[in-house]
Amino acid sequence: MKPTMLSRAQAYLAYRRALGFELQSEGTRLLNFARYADGSGHRGPLTTELAIRWACLPQKADRRYWASRLEIIRRFARHLLLSEPKTQVPPRHLLGPAYRRNPPHLYSSGEIQHLLRRAGQLKGRLRSHTFQTLLGLLAYRDTFRLLLKHLRKTHRRDSHALPLEVLTSDTILRFLDYLERQRGNSIRTRNARLAAIRSFVHYLSDWLGPELPVCVARILAIPFKRYVQMISGFLSRQEVEAILSATTDTWTGRRDYLLFLLLYNTGARISEVLAVRVMDIRAGGKQVQVLGKGRKQRSLPLWPQTQRRLRQWVQENHFSLESPLLPNRFGQRLTRAGAAYQLQQLVQRASVKMAALKHRHISPHTFRHSMAMGLLEAGIATEVIALFLGHETPKTTHLYMEASLTMKQQALEKMSPPKGKRSSFQPDESLLRFLENL
Repeated sequence: MKPTMLSRAQAYLAYRRALGFELQSEGTRLLNFARYADGSGHRGPLTTELAIRWACLPQKADRRYWASRLEIIRRFARHLLLSEPKTQVPPRHLLGPAYRRNPPHLYSSGEIQHLLRRAGQLKGRLRSHTFQTLLGLLAYRDTFRLLLKHLRKTHRRDSHALPLEVLTSDTILRFLDYLERQRGNSIRTRNARLAAIRSFVHYLSDWLGPELPVCVARILAIPFKRYVQMISGFLSRQEVEAILSATTDTWTGRRDYLLFLLLYNTGARISEVLAVRVMDIRAGGKQVQVLGKGRKQRSLPLWPQTQRRLRQWVQENHFSLESPLLPNRFGQRLTRAGAAYQLQQLVQRASVKMAALKHRHISPHTFRHSMAMGLLEAGIATEVIALFLGHETPKTTHLYMEASLTMKQQALEKMSPPKGKRSSFQPDESLLRFLENL
């Protein structure tokens, strides 16, 4: 009697787990495939047709989800091929790539300082110091790796043989110039590296006190380099509508429509919207409660259109109260990188009909800028906008937004240009004679 697909899968999982692989999610899917194969009456070796039939379930799922399921069966088939020569191994990327690597988030110096401050507020002195040290090491590691590499190259000595006196202001300035000119780093990155070095010098000053070499202490006098701060971009109402119209009538498309509609409606941060659970919908779907920075809760009203979309989405998916409102295809909370990727796909499709969206850097945070600018153009006071956005003071809101061209034009029209006496130039005879004689 030939072994069933379930017994083969169980033997395969036992072999892989004996080698140290956990295979929790993959093992569950593989057993589901084996039960599907046995339940459909399949007998004999594994075939590509059977693998594709199971991988493409459910039919409304994302194609990358199908590809990830097929990749599990592909690895299982390669194992079976060693003992069953008639086994068919599905070709690689038959349904496309199984996943796309998300771009890494590069923390700015301001974000690093905010993380360090928040770590210092953790309960327990040892716990706060531990997390501050951990975050500091992660943030400053690359800086000192580059610095030591630069010092080894310029001084032609190993790192452990370099004396502390090599850290002079001239050395650091040459290192910063090397970052900009040869590595092509931006001014913001250059300033972040300098902040890490200055923090290290402060540490040395506290540790060594008067014994700190004067040449090292002079590093603290190196100023941060100024740079042009780019104006925060925002979307017009027509551009937002074009992006929303680019969504499809699939499960992913309906989720993305609700996601970016909520971002525009509430002006919330992307992390705040992605953290919303079904239980955070209040007042019969007319409000949504978000948890902002500093663990401060705020309730935000919703437009009737958003309320309808929200009710349809919840009724369609039968979520529990603890479930994330906007999950990924695995039922887990959608990540910021995943939301950014979906937005880029929508912008690319929308730019076919609206050319103004081409070559623009549009992120989920752009919807927050757009909502803030819409409120400002509607004449809403900045104090109210600050409360809406979850800012502690209106000062943050002033730094956050810039006036649109429409508002500038309206402000200019309220002023009249200075009246001047019109005069026409009349050359005299001497000037004409001079020009004729040239």
